[in-house]
Amino acid sequence: SSSYYKGFSPSPGLKTASEGTPYQKAMAAVKMRQKIRGIDKLAYRNDKGEPKFTRINDDPSIMNDLSNLMGSNSVNLSDDQFLERMMTDPDFAQLVSDEVTVLNRKSGESGWQGALAHKTQDEVAVFTGSSYDNPGSPQILVSRLVTRDKKMYDFTQPSRRIDGRNYLPGQPKNVYEATWKADSDISRFTASSGKRFGYNMGLGQDPKVFNGITAQFGQSMQQGLGYVDQWRRQSTEFGGTRNIPNKTVVEYGGKQYSPFSANDLERDIAQDALALTKMKQLKAQYDAGNNADIPSIAQDVKEKTGKKVISIDANLKDPERHKDIQERGMVTDRSRRSMYLDKSQKTLDSMTGLDSVKGQVNTLIDEAKVNEKRKEAGLPVKQSTNHLIFTGAPGTGKTTVARALGDAYYGMGITKKPDVRVVSRADLVGTYLGETSNKTRKVFDESKGGVLFIDEAYSLVSGDQDQYGYEAIDELMQFAENNRDDTVVILAGYPDSMEGLLESNPGMKSRFPKTITFPNYSAEEINEIQSNMLSGMEYNVQPDAQKRVTEVAGKIVSLPNYSNARDARNFNDSLRRAHARRVSRIPEDKLTEEALTTITVDDVDNATKEFLGTRTGT
Repeated sequence: SSSYYKGFSPSPGLKTASEGTPYQKAMAAVKMRQKIRGIDKLAYRNDKGEPKFTRINDDPSIMNDLSNLMGSNSVNLSDDQFLERMMTDPDFAQLVSDEVTVLNRKSGESGWQGALAHKTQDEVAVFTGSSYDNPGSPQILVSRLVTRDKKMYDFTQPSRRIDGRNYLPGQPKNVYEATWKADSDISRFTASSGKRFGYNMGLGQDPKVFNGITAQFGQSMQQGLGYVDQWRRQSTEFGGTRNIPNKTVVEYGGKQYSPFSANDLERDIAQDALALTKMKQLKAQYDAGNNADIPSIAQDVKEKTGKKVISIDANLKDPERHKDIQERGMVTDRSRRSMYLDKSQKTLDSMTGLDSVKGQVNTLIDEAKVNEKRKEAGLPVKQSTNHLIFTGAPGTGKTTVARALGDAYYGMGITKKPDVRVVSRADLVGTYLGETSNKTRKVFDESKGGVLFIDEAYSLVSGDQDQYGYEAIDELMQFAENNRDDTVVILAGYPDSMEGLLESNPGMKSRFPKTITFPNYSAEEINEIQSNMLSGMEYNVQPDAQKRVTEVAGKIVSLPNYSNARDARNFNDSLRRAHARRVSRIPEDKLTEEALTTITVDDVDNATKEFLGTRTGT
């Protein structure tokens, strides 16, 4: 896939975006001051490549180099006073601009200047101008499809005579139409998408429905790339593809891919992601001047989506998924509240046990509802943070509850999207200078306006010398504080470990003041979870077999490193495999629906041996 993204280059005819106005520069300088004040420890590498820290705000030499932005010439100025001086004193504004320009020249270099330039690159760009990036990897494009990110790319490819300007703002509508038709990546995708996925996409489609479809495509692609990554990691860990434990066959675009065809799956997703990103960008420019020509949403849904179901993979074969795409396209401020609040409540109601958790979550939702009502009535509302800490063992429903909250907050208009982004240390913390900032900014930018769920958050910092972990924490604190009005951050992990994380940064407890504790499931609750999973798959468990399943639930809760619903799910997977092995030996002419749906005592016994053997190593 990496080779497929080669050949792009900056367009020589594409002008660099101009620098900001004096007011925009002044505001950017204020934001830089706020960011710098929020940095506890700045991680960087010296000229020898050795990792170092500096407490930037307590370092006199750094404050001297930034004397106008942060130091002696402005240290006693509030941000409002600083902004006023930037706007009324041209000489002072130029001195600040000169300091920022010098800092920008150090970008990518060793030393604190390079690290700080990287952390403040968005603000620095207002002073120096910025340019459109070429697409870099399928992972980034797919992620931005999922989050409906509006970032635009320069698709210039000299070898293919592609001019990136034709995909960017400023062209007549007919240019976007011609580019759509002429682009071979788009042509390949649109020519086969009906057959491969059961859906055709075009420039005239309603933009909300179009964006809903591309986001769903992105989610399926993201899952596919996740399998590719998992297969490769396991291939390295277990000494080759033949030895990996996860031999799941993935269906994508009407084709099936095994671990042995990981490269093929990645290549096909890479090609589709590039095509869809081009289509999305052209569609956005086309619609900007074409609103009057767009058919109504109701008409578009009837004509385009009424008879077809997207069939990217198992995740999108569910007709409810397709219905959800339409609903997302048609949702209005009036209907959003009830639809997503109902969805949130149904999710919570469907979960086994967790009465204390549900009570706390419903209290949060009730509080948010009342605050929104007070705002509508013009009454004062105390500004508070919606950021949370979830503590509990794996498999206790933390991620599911986070998704329910995401729907509820979106339904009340607190967040701008219902999306819940689930990440861990690997998504945020790098292994070399500058990588952590790149990773965190990418994740945070994509999570704005929704819910960011950081699983095993305690692992962000692995020790006092983990400079990259501390860098990620600093970035997290700034993000949580600066986006608390429309974004929710949830940190999750074991109770004791999470307490250690809170101690790693003095500002964490105030930014994450609310904690919800998730208890372990009891044997009765595990049994109920198992039964619900099986009935949901239309399996019937014989009475004697059900007794054995209940006994297994008692064993599950006593396992070392008990993983709650995750263990229940894994046992059910073993049970379905045992059933499949038995049923596959029945002659086809004697195979009945009853046999296909009935779980027997032998199935449970065989599944128990497999599950406990794998789980305990015996």
